[in-house]
Amino acid sequence: MGYKAWIGIPDFLFSTPNPKQIGGHIQSVMDKISSNGFEGDNWFLAAHSLGGVMTQDFLKSGSTSPDASLFKGQILMSSVLLRDGRHIDETAGTSMFDTQTPTLTIGGTKDGLMRITRVAESYYHQIENIDPSQQAMFPVEALNGVAHYQFAGGVPPSFVQKNDLKGDVSDQEARTMVGRTMAEYIDAIVSNGAASVGSSKSTADFMAPFLEAMKQEGSEVMKAPCNQDDMVNVPTPSCLKGSPWIQERALKTLVGNLDDP
Repeated sequence: MGYKAWIGIPDFLFSTPNPKQIGGHIQSVMDKISSNGFEGDNWFLAAHSLGGVMTQDFLKSGSTSPDASLFKGQILMSSVLLRDGRHIDETAGTSMFDTQTPTLTIGGTKDGLMRITRVAESYYHQIENIDPSQQAMFPVEALNGVAHYQFAGGVPPSFVQKNDLKGDVSDQEARTMVGRTMAEYIDAIVSNGAASVGSSKSTADFMAPFLEAMKQEGSEVMKAPCNQDDMVNVPTPSCLKGSPWIQERALKTLVGNLDDP
């Protein structure tokens, strides 16, 4: 792609990130990169796991030191845009997010902490049900066979060792996949000058059965149930009425054909 990447990693005391210090650490890294000769304006934030919560908070904080608006994109690895940062439009029933920063979500299919089912929820809201005004702002990619700590390096913390799944690919293969996905995303934004990046067909194919399962369940992670006071709940664009699986399969199995007197 021909880019020279400048990368900075904040250094926290005892390697324990402090949310209240994240802004200062980001500013410190930006200052150091600039003092070493970087003169561009293509700034991106990338974070893994709980670090993704901190970068989201920072970007939505309206910070001016450093200036959060300078960042052209955010990359979340084994992390997702938070539920409290989205809502369902009452009229259209589409998903809308309160962040204006283009964000790539990357999840591993063998992640034992940020399970792929949670990433599938994000795919529904960020891709399938996204409001047209935010179309292609929040792509989602599923990396086949990648576990939680394969995004990182070194010795995993004990909690991760106990709860993560075993990846189907080597650490090197996983990091090559992650790096390629990140580079393609950054290139798309830098080249186009705007955030308009879709998810891959392989991710769409992988997510399809998860989405169908959520729809059959009438899952609350998609939309709230149509719980009204009337005898019969009236479906609206912003809520889900019942479970198609129960209506179409379970009831018929239990009581037979409801149309047969």
